[in-house]
Amino acid sequence: MGTLDAGGNTVTGSSTPVTLSITTPAGATLLCAVNPVTAGSGVASFAGCAIDKAGTYTLTATSGALTAAVSNSFTITVGSATKLAFTTSPSSSTAGTAFGTQPVVSVQDAGGNTVTGSAASVTLTITAAGGATLTCSANPVNASSGVATFAGCNIDKAGTYTLTAASSGLTSATSTSLTITPGAATKLVFTTSPSNSTGGIAFGTQPVLTVQAAAGNTVTSSTAPVTLSISGAALTCTANPSSASSGVSTFAGCNIDKAGTYTLTAASSGLTSAVSSSVTITVGSAAKLGTTSLSNGVINTNFGTQPVVAVQDAGGNTMSTSSVAVTLTITTPAGATLTCSSNQRNASSGVASFYSCKINTAGSYTLTATASGLTNAVSNNFTIS
Repeated sequence: MGTLDAGGNTVTGSSTPVTLSITTPAGATLLCAVNPVTAGSGVASFAGCAIDKAGTYTLTATSGALTAAVSNSFTITVGSATKLAFTTSPSSSTAGTAFGTQPVVSVQDAGGNTVTGSAASVTLTITAAGGATLTCSANPVNASSGVATFAGCNIDKAGTYTLTAASSGLTSATSTSLTITPGAATKLVFTTSPSNSTGGIAFGTQPVLTVQAAAGNTVTSSTAPVTLSISGAALTCTANPSSASSGVSTFAGCNIDKAGTYTLTAASSGLTSAVSSSVTITVGSAAKLGTTSLSNGVINTNFGTQPVVAVQDAGGNTMSTSSVAVTLTITTPAGATLTCSSNQRNASSGVASFYSCKINTAGSYTLTATASGLTNAVSNNFTIS
């Protein structure tokens, strides 16, 4: 490109800077190795010039007060497919719910022009999954006229993500960031089920419940009260119900009194209940005594119902192998005397049965059963007349 005088002669002494621009840009960009270029001997030689968008163009050369020059018209065509680009990135959503705005990926040449002849297979993945799963109606999707349009895409776990679009032989593309929130609380889940134990002894592993949305995300804003229950035995906990904190309800001191196999049910208003894995309660070590109820009686006459004392674990289960010696006394004798055919009795299969027991003085009484190393048992109150 030369600097000319009015007669069209090159002004060889000129060193004016010359700038090129696209006369009809239509959103395109002109790139050159250097722009502007300073004329040498009246000539400005440009190098490496390229236009990024397909179309028909002219270039305009300008320099200060000099009359501008316009090139001939020329055409830029779409090049070979080299890369992918997210022309539409997905919008934020709730876990397990389809993005309101679904991803659209274009197959492009080096200048960013859509290669309309491409039917490349495009696959979406989560850039940093962190255990999350991306689900779409179809994945991969074949481009149509160079554009792959996805539908039904969602992510199941709360978090912040980007998506990566990939296709063989093409440079991958990464979407803008999107945030997945947990959604509304719908259900309870045992994140920790209780461990096996013995009757009346706290589980070594205590139950933990989480309040979750439909897709399984913990609803950290929830403070829902959670109640545990079983059937066929008594469940005792330090606190029951236990209110969730940041969507998690952690129980403590929970135990079941009777030997057997159980599952625990967790419930909270408006949420789907959860059932724990199976827990087995076995008979534990001898811890206490337990007595049957006694009926009212008459002075110096054998009780109508004779005392029976069981050797029990902490949960009240009879120790069938125990043979400890059990002794009965009047809890509040007030001068009365208790006599039995034998007093002390060795338990047989965990049970000490007394016979011919009677009291010689009218009054209201309870009996105390004792055995070495075990917690005493006190009978019901009964009357001797």
